[in-house]
Amino acid sequence: MTADFEFKDTEKTPMAPTVSIEQITIVRPIKVVALLCAVIGLFMNCLSVGSTTWFQTDIGRDGLWQTCMFIDEDAIECRTVKPTDWLETSRVLFVIGMVICFLSIVITSLGVTTDLFHRKEKYYIAGMTCMVLAALSEMICLIIHPVKYNEEMEKNIVELSWGMGWAYGLGWIAAILMTVGAVILYIDKNADELIYRERTNYNDSIEESYDP
Repeated sequence: MTADFEFKDTEKTPMAPTVSIEQITIVRPIKVVALLCAVIGLFMNCLSVGSTTWFQTDIGRDGLWQTCMFIDEDAIECRTVKPTDWLETSRVLFVIGMVICFLSIVITSLGVTTDLFHRKEKYYIAGMTCMVLAALSEMICLIIHPVKYNEEMEKNIVELSWGMGWAYGLGWIAAILMTVGAVILYIDKNADELIYRERTNYNDSIEESYDP
């Protein structure tokens, strides 16, 4: 028994090109500069908060959490600082500033990366607000802390000279950077551009048929 089969050639049916509207958001580079200010500020805060070199005296150095005494030229002994009301306040203010700074980085990053143009300005305003609050919190700490520290030094029987250390300076640099980032976002918060352009899509549909 034999069977005859008829094969048809594959037919290609081209589809007409379609046109779609493509939305492109152009983020100004200065927004990234503001974000970098906050990132660098947070990094400096991390270096500053755990350091014992906020203030230096003739016999040692002091930080937010520890105080260190010079034993000899090659040895130093550190211990936890006895907590006082003003010291606890300084710690809380500085740590709150760091947390808010981290939130400002997250929120500003969302504003830079989101494709939803109508939400960008809201993210920038929220990020700017967080930067301002973080800077204010740390500045209050950096102002109160040396004043109270000087009062404590004056209570000592032995008069000691003291000065600010590099960690204290990093705290001020971080606060200034966050302030600069907030100012940049305020000036440039709604300057991103939204453009539309046509995009042509070419699609080919291949139709195959088999008839026995």
